Amino acid sequence: MATKAQESVAMSQMKRFTDDEQRSIEQAYQLARRAHAGQKRKSGESYIAHPVAVAQILYAWQLDATTVEAGLLHDVVEDTDVDLPQLEESFGQDVARIVDGVTKIGQLRESRVELESARSVENIRKLLVAMAKDVRVILVKLADRLHNMRTLKSLARDKQLRIARETLDVYAPIANRLGMGDVKAELEDLAFEILEPEKYRLLKKESAPKVARAKAALEEVVAALRSELKSQNIAAEIEFRIKHLYSLHRKLAKYDHDFTRIRDLIAVRIITDSLEECYRVLGIIHSMYPPLPHYIKDYIAVPKPNGYQSIHTTVLGNQDIFEVQIRTKEMHEYAEHGLAAHFHYDGQKNTQAYVSGSVPALTKKYKWIQNLLDWQEQLTNEKNLQEGFKLDLFKERIFVFSPKGDLYDLPRGATPVDFAFQVHTQLGLSCRGAKVNDRIVPLDQPLENRDIVEIFAFSKDPKPSRDWLGFVVTAKARSQIKNWLLLADRSAEEQQGRDLVDEYLIQHGHGKWQSYKLGLRKDILKRLRLEDEPSLFVAIGEGTLQPSEVLRELMYRPALIRKQPTLVTNLMRRARTARPVPLIPGIERQHVSRAGCCAPRYPEHIVGFVSRMGVFRIHLENCPEIATQRERCVPAYWYYDSSDRIRVQGDMQMTAGILRAISQHLHAYDAHANSLKETLQDDTVQFDVLLSLVRMDKLTSLVRALRRVPGVTSVEHTVHSRR
Repeated sequence: MATKAQESVAMSQMKRFTDDEQRSIEQAYQLARRAHAGQKRKSGESYIAHPVAVAQILYAWQLDATTVEAGLLHDVVEDTDVDLPQLEESFGQDVARIVDGVTKIGQLRESRVELESARSVENIRKLLVAMAKDVRVILVKLADRLHNMRTLKSLARDKQLRIARETLDVYAPIANRLGMGDVKAELEDLAFEILEPEKYRLLKKESAPKVARAKAALEEVVAALRSELKSQNIAAEIEFRIKHLYSLHRKLAKYDHDFTRIRDLIAVRIITDSLEECYRVLGIIHSMYPPLPHYIKDYIAVPKPNGYQSIHTTVLGNQDIFEVQIRTKEMHEYAEHGLAAHFHYDGQKNTQAYVSGSVPALTKKYKWIQNLLDWQEQLTNEKNLQEGFKLDLFKERIFVFSPKGDLYDLPRGATPVDFAFQVHTQLGLSCRGAKVNDRIVPLDQPLENRDIVEIFAFSKDPKPSRDWLGFVVTAKARSQIKNWLLLADRSAEEQQGRDLVDEYLIQHGHGKWQSYKLGLRKDILKRLRLEDEPSLFVAIGEGTLQPSEVLRELMYRPALIRKQPTLVTNLMRRARTARPVPLIPGIERQHVSRAGCCAPRYPEHIVGFVSRMGVFRIHLENCPEIATQRERCVPAYWYYDSSDRIRVQGDMQMTAGILRAISQHLHAYDAHANSLKETLQDDTVQFDVLLSLVRMDKLTSLVRALRRVPGVTSVEHTVHSRR
């Protein structure tokens, strides 16, 4: 049972709500208390203490009554018999939607979240989908995680480590991305204490006297500032901001643990009533204390990508260097509570306009949530999705401008090409050059904060370069470039395949492919197990299907067999069913593709090329595209996409040795077996090996090597038809 104090917090202390809202919150509390009755937390307290604490946090963040109700009920669907229709009937669509969103991403609580895990990426995908539907979902989830971290020490050590790691890897960066500075700082410090307790303890002990000395040294400065501001009729709050431990830990790691290089261990924060007063205060400070050149940052005129606004200046006072932050009360609320403050100040709470979508749910600085959702829906490859989340969600951000003054939010390291794709996909595909701050720059030059970027584009056809994949960093740019190149390669291979088929058919005394009836062409496609004619031409263009196979299928008709039996029989014998495939030894087939620039075909000499991003492509050995990057080339060979069978017979007394030799030779000669069947008869052992891939230049050597194995009496090699 919940204590009376908890009931008081959950109901009577939430004074800013209307009477109707307070009654609804109490109903939510009563339902949660009944649903969680008998459940205990690991600490031994009643489970209801957790949703009550979550509701407290949400109330402190100035969120609406709907979000507070959802905080009280956020675990009832997952952990009790209460279902969503019941919640919607009792508390409305908003509460049900938020609880549903929190429930759907609940797996994050049960599994360690590592961005290399496909499961964790899918969980983060669910989180983004839920956020896009109603961003209050993430606020409830962050409040839930914050309270869990505050009470984490009651769990077993392995669970503490798992939850702390996912908090540091996922939830703290999300809080930062949402502009919730105080939440980010507390989550990081709580996780730091669990993950590295000894470093945490030593840093806390070492920093405490330094903070105390710095604060004492600034007391005189603060007194002088208060006096001067009062004389100028500026009513401002002045407080100290102490750098939180995890941030200090990371900064010290950069500076070899040299505390003398930390200039923002403690900062003076001045909170004014108006924007005008912020700049007046800046002038007053600079008139009293000399500023350090290049250390003045105006995040009011140009906010950070997460919406943070403040003026930072570093000055010299009383022989000490210290930082001053100047902001309005509203800016301070945004800096501390980010997205939560957005709802409080912008009045976008539980209104019908918000629910119906007629009022934008988010201002520009939070549109990245929808942008992330948009590009992740285009990706099916988990590796690409993981890279995208790492870059677009968790990497440090910069902001740049278009020539018209529009602000764009990008990950650090982004290039003009990334910027072009951020503006519009077509602009990215058509990009041919860029100006940054009125100077022409290379397309791979990383952008910096506050750069003004202008893109030059082709007026007609888009011409993205494959080289761009070596330097773009945003998921949107990468996915759109790859999609375009894939379609372009397929188009080139299709035309090449069409020309090869027609050339081969004419050479052997037959008409072009299109001269045959549609029914016959469809029948041939069916026998070749291809969906349509473009697939046929692409297969021939990339070399996985030979024109001779098309002619073989074209001749495989009863009327022709009766009319020209010898010709058809010879043709069938000549047409091998195995298809030449270019591969790089040791690299799985699905990770290797052909370059569209030189379109290698069997039996041309080939090499593998590894891009900076680890993409494997097959080029002609003399391809000019890779001539200046030979250090990235690796050996590649033509393989049979085979239906070959090798039958090895030998002395049964030497079965183990023969089997071991077969395995070793298959590996040595780059052959891949689908199956290996062993049969014993009298004093003879027989191994039937069905090959799936074998190097075309090593097949004969493989058979010879097997014949030399001690105990082997015969080796037969046959090619089986795919029919």
